[in-house]
Amino acid sequence: MCDPTAAFDMPALLPGFSTSADEVAPRLSQDELTLYFSSNPAAATQAHDLYVAQRSRVGDPFGMAMALMPLNSAAEEYDPSLSADGKTLVFTSNRKVGEGFHIYVATRTSTLAAFTSADPLDGVASANTADNDIFPFLSADGQELWFASNRLHTDTANYDVYRAVRGTLGFANPSPVTELNSDMTELAVPSADLKTVYFHTTRGGATIWSSHRTTTSDGFPGPHEATDLAIGLPEIPGWLSPDNCRLYLNSSSPGDLYVATRHPQ
Repeated sequence: MCDPTAAFDMPALLPGFSTSADEVAPRLSQDELTLYFSSNPAAATQAHDLYVAQRSRVGDPFGMAMALMPLNSAAEEYDPSLSADGKTLVFTSNRKVGEGFHIYVATRTSTLAAFTSADPLDGVASANTADNDIFPFLSADGQELWFASNRLHTDTANYDVYRAVRGTLGFANPSPVTELNSDMTELAVPSADLKTVYFHTTRGGATIWSSHRTTTSDGFPGPHEATDLAIGLPEIPGWLSPDNCRLYLNSSSPGDLYVATRHPQ
């Protein structure tokens, strides 16, 4: 176990995921043995698709990545996020011609089955189809969906963090997490206990910031820059392990995957 309040070691490249392709949005299963991410391996001009890779133990390299063919399209697919039970996957796509990016959901009957199709996620989409809803993240308890949207942003090139709570009919009525948002872009990843959040922001540069609250009933206090996660390139958080000991992230321009680790106690 690590000290969850300690600084991370400097992020290290995730073996096998520093290539000429644009590899982004690393999201893992709860046991950290399955990695989902987005990439355009054939050419820089190709659309991004969803990929999955597996390993036998935490700390081992991941095996060869495989495209999630039934979920990919000729358009862009980004930001895969897996539910704790492994049966639901949400992601971002702009596959509807003439519309912006929206959140899609795919389900399967067991973790041994394949995801075979995806549908738009009802309840959280903006009323304006030209708006973009991106960077979905399912909470570990399955009761919250975090995502980013430019739906009410004065500058539509920037994004705010939103949160939707699951009801009897699914996720609905998302509201902005105002204490994290600014007049720039924010893309957030919460911890498993929903008390800590890491988020990419373009305020003062494209870096990762964080905030911690004592209970989930509290609002998040003023965030601060996570300088221990700086790699000298724009950094975007992807997924935090349930024990808070490893944060998976990606750089942009080019997109490579990294993991930052906290020291054991």
